[in-house]
Amino acid sequence: MKRLLLVLSVIISINTLGQIPITNRQWLNYQLLNDTSNNFQAFDLRGFNFNKNKTLGPEGLISKRSKEKSIQILPILNLGIGNETFASGAGAAVAFISKKFNGFIAPSIGVEKLSYLDLKSTLETHNIRGKGYAERLNGPTFLNAEIPFSLAYNPSKFFTLMIGNGRHHIGAGSSSVILSDYSRNHPYAAIQTKVWKLRYTNLFSGYYQENNTTQLFYNPNKFSTTHYLEIIASKKFTLGLFETVIFKSKDTLVTRSFDINYLNPIIFYRPVEYSTGSSDNVLMALNMTYNPFEKFQIFGQFLIDEFLFAYLGADIQHFINPSKPTADPWGWWANKHAGLLGFKWKEPFSIPGVLLHTEVSYARPYIFTHLNSKENYGNNNLPLSHHLGANFDQWLTYLTYAKNNLMVELSYRYWQQGLDEFSNQNWGSNINLSYNTRQSEFGNYLLQGYLSTYQKISFSANYLVIPQVNMSVFLNASYIQQNLPNNFTYREPLLNFGIKTNLFNNYTEI
Repeated sequence: MKRLLLVLSVIISINTLGQIPITNRQWLNYQLLNDTSNNFQAFDLRGFNFNKNKTLGPEGLISKRSKEKSIQILPILNLGIGNETFASGAGAAVAFISKKFNGFIAPSIGVEKLSYLDLKSTLETHNIRGKGYAERLNGPTFLNAEIPFSLAYNPSKFFTLMIGNGRHHIGAGSSSVILSDYSRNHPYAAIQTKVWKLRYTNLFSGYYQENNTTQLFYNPNKFSTTHYLEIIASKKFTLGLFETVIFKSKDTLVTRSFDINYLNPIIFYRPVEYSTGSSDNVLMALNMTYNPFEKFQIFGQFLIDEFLFAYLGADIQHFINPSKPTADPWGWWANKHAGLLGFKWKEPFSIPGVLLHTEVSYARPYIFTHLNSKENYGNNNLPLSHHLGANFDQWLTYLTYAKNNLMVELSYRYWQQGLDEFSNQNWGSNINLSYNTRQSEFGNYLLQGYLSTYQKISFSANYLVIPQVNMSVFLNASYIQQNLPNNFTYREPLLNFGIKTNLFNNYTEI
């Protein structure tokens, strides 16, 4: 078996390995457990080069910068079978590094039979969650394909220029209410500047949005420009300031493609939006990590879409004392905000090889929505933020154990979401609906609508056979239960095993 894998992994190298990017959460946890420096910060941002100890590219790169050139070619495999699902796919990951340039490309294609909940999501969004393009072959069986790539240039130690087709994630959590790697790969360009304790990223992205279709290759019909400033205040505390604007490429009056008004790398987007008289969508957020002591990290996020102080105060008063009348109406639909809070504890209670990770998150109704889907915070019908979209709360816990090439994980998730019971309703969970179709101006609250509750418990065991691309033999077992208010309960036990290359996160059966 090992000889076969060595034949598959054709490696051409000069003094050092090339760069295969891995942003998979389990892989990052495995790396953290094997990192003697206990540097949590190295694993906080996926898809950005904020880790000074690693070269440019998505987080989780294999080797450190070298003055020598190198190239690496390794296989991508996805072979698995289970009681309700199967998967067969293949591809190749090719990466190179030199003194000024580095990059990668990892095309893959596969066929998958989906479980019930994944099938339901794919039919609604025309995408496989966390993977993207889906072409239905027969029943629950779909063809999917991905072509992520990145090319970066380092003109100096202060600047990095990057173009690519991929996804990004901001935050130390498994989820993110700011920017996540849940949606499809998309074209982007980035400028990254690092001076003193400041790390500043300008990100320019192109998306595609048509509610009833999806394409493998597309010309973007909506764009975003993003500023992210990371302030490393101390060895223990880091603060990130985030701002983004989403705008469509044309409206009923003019075709503007990418709006040059948003190319200024240091402006605030809200004044530009007002000055141009546009209906563009602006969001702002804070991202925080704090390490109070060694091997322990607290992280959090807070995002604002829209709000008014008067109505926000009314919401707070109503939350504290629901029976007391408020001066202003409570539950204004446009008080849109989301948050996340969690911690990671490496070797809890001095147990070696163990990582405990817990987080909670929420998002208000109608957050990330806009006048139409070409201005919402989404791409190809999928959220750019938290994978649940809006009008939800979630609690999750991971317990991970790693030793040598073995990694075992036990996880539990509980989440609630207020859904739309009928097609003509909009209670605020579907970010692709216009906020003009909302049910009410006031009296809106978290989890309103057709309340669904979910629980999922999972066990996974992985043994790495090619660590460079996180290829492992795996066994996964999970049980998910969905409860609806009409006393309907759906239960789905799943068991599957196989061999798989886990470069990126897998959001199926979330």
